Amino acid sequence: MTPETPTRERSWLHWGLLVAGLYLTWFMALTLPLLATCFPTDFFKNGLKGVLEIYLSWQYLVIIGILALSQFLFLRVPVRIVTKRPVPRKSIWLPVIVSGFWFGLLVLGGAFALAEVMDQKVMTNFASCLLWAGGCALLSWVVWAVVFFLISRAKEPEELIRQQSRWLLRGSILELMIAVPSHIMARGRNECCAGFFTFFGITMGVSVMLLSFGPAVLLLYHARWRRLKLGKG
Repeated sequence: MTPETPTRERSWLHWGLLVAGLYLTWFMALTLPLLATCFPTDFFKNGLKGVLEIYLSWQYLVIIGILALSQFLFLRVPVRIVTKRPVPRKSIWLPVIVSGFWFGLLVLGGAFALAEVMDQKVMTNFASCLLWAGGCALLSWVVWAVVFFLISRAKEPEELIRQQSRWLLRGSILELMIAVPSHIMARGRNECCAGFFTFFGITMGVSVMLLSFGPAVLLLYHARWRRLKLGKG
């Protein structure tokens, strides 16, 4: 075993943590602009106190933590590819499960947005809405995981990752085409908490869109690191 072998074994951990940390920073930085755009009146009325309450809420921390963790897991195979290490068949399960999970988030966000548009009293029917939307999201997770697993049997890992990223990007755009108009309609009702569910849909669409670029971000950082290591600036 050569001295560099342990480092190569942990390369996926180092690069995965780097990119996942970068995404965590992006999510936190984009929180305020997204809130200000979707809830301008409430955002500026509550001021700094409202901002701190959002950043310190356990719901917010759990959501961005799950998103960053899923990006870290999704990048294990891309890291092995860019570092020219073998990709065992069993390691394909991680991007398959994670990509299916992201599609489930898109379905959950879209279902919440549609529910708020169709039911003006969705907050009072939260339990039934959560059951309906959660069921759709879980079914989508399973279906897309199976689809990507079947695709992985016929394609090389690199092509599989690229195809997953393309489909996730298209899915997030489609979900935003549902969530954004739904949010505008919901906010126009001027009801208490109007736009909360549609805002969740917008958040999921934007988040998955960013996450779908994870392998591309990894390639850029890895290429830059190699140029610096070789002394090419």
